[in-house]
Amino acid sequence: MSKLNMPAIIPVAGMNTEFGMEWDASMIPVGPNYTALEATVYECLHAGCTSIWIIANDDVAPLIRHRLGEIATDIDSIQRGHFATYGATKHIEVPIYYVPILPKHRDKIDNYAWSAIYGCNVAYWIMKKFSKLVTPDRYYISFPMGMMDP
Repeated sequence: MSKLNMPAIIPVAGMNTEFGMEWDASMIPVGPNYTALEATVYECLHAGCTSIWIIANDDVAPLIRHRLGEIATDIDSIQRGHFATYGATKHIEVPIYYVPILPKHRDKIDNYAWSAIYGCNVAYWIMKKFSKLVTPDRYYISFPMGMMDP
């Protein structure tokens, strides 16, 4: 049986908060040098997601990309690597993709729920173009403002 292909969708676009900060609300600190978005990515890695799709507009995506990067390392592979010979070579890398909302949808249907639906749609069609074998049928949607202790 093959491994389940479950992409994680993290909606950031359309998030309205009243914190009054200069940066996006998903970058709010929840600990020393630890943001809410990083906690959400950590939660997605614990869930066993094979890819992470962050739905962010073009004005916020460079800041998020600078903070998170393009790749996250799977937590289970790190834990298994401690007991294997050359364990660092067995780490599984999970790609992080940044998807902007289309300009025709901005300021019209640009809200938090739409960015989650749009992220699932984009992930489905891009993976379907790769192969029908990697087409996802389940998605893990995680919100930056919903903190969970995995």
